[in-house]
Amino acid sequence: MQTSDSKPDRHYELVSTLTPDGVKLQGLFQRAQEKKSVSLDAAIVLHGLAGNFYGSSLNLGLADELGSLGIAVAVVNTRGHDNISTSRVAGRAKTLGAAYEIVDDCRHDVAGWIDWMRQRGYANVGLIGHSLGAIKALYAAAQLQDESIKAIVGLSATRLCHASFLQSERAADFRKWIRTAQEEVELGNAHKLMQVDFPFPTHMAAGAYRDKYGPEDRYDWTRCVDLINVPTLLVFGERELQKNAAFQGLEEIARDICKTREPFSMTVIESANHFYAGVQHRAMRAVKEWIEERL
Repeated sequence: MQTSDSKPDRHYELVSTLTPDGVKLQGLFQRAQEKKSVSLDAAIVLHGLAGNFYGSSLNLGLADELGSLGIAVAVVNTRGHDNISTSRVAGRAKTLGAAYEIVDDCRHDVAGWIDWMRQRGYANVGLIGHSLGAIKALYAAAQLQDESIKAIVGLSATRLCHASFLQSERAADFRKWIRTAQEEVELGNAHKLMQVDFPFPTHMAAGAYRDKYGPEDRYDWTRCVDLINVPTLLVFGERELQKNAAFQGLEEIARDICKTREPFSMTVIESANHFYAGVQHRAMRAVKEWIEERL
């Protein structure tokens, strides 16, 4: 199988795994084609909010770059793929997708893909993700403490921080939606879809919104860095750090983490927005060069 965004000589295999809690997930697997030049055997690439394994030119491009280093790559779905999807869980159909996703479940998804890699003989695995996928890579690594995880790359890991959102320029919008979500949850309507516009326009269930953006800050990745002890690269776009409410104050926090936590490194891609539009090659090159230097 060859995708429209992949290089002509790259071929992918459609694969699937079953998570420890019974969710079947799909992905694309690219075997290592060239002599291995780094210690990493394989990498798992995670999509962002409502994404999927085939829709991101950035993730598929990263797979090509990793392949050139002799790394086998699986570009995969988590259960939060697409906005709304259906999967069979323990033999029964269940509605899943980003609109209903509880981010904590990503640890089961990552565990399923790591086990898939181990079964094929890959002992040293890297986790790579963009946006929410970056948060999932960092969060899952901290929660799982799996010895197979040898490196992490987080591209544009937003900071899901309740207090920070309340101090942003769009604080009024955030207050409205977090209050509405809380009210619906209290009424027993956690699965009720809301058409929200903060931090961006989308449909999201009240319970999922409350879980992701509530004051508990369950998924503020800056709070779990002490649990991560493998080489970790944080990549950000210059423009998103300057203009995106979800990145307010994050550059200084991330640089402080890199100063105090030896495993962490950081690079900012000049002129890049959240999706690295027009400059994806710079982000890919930064990731490749870091892997060559550190691994």
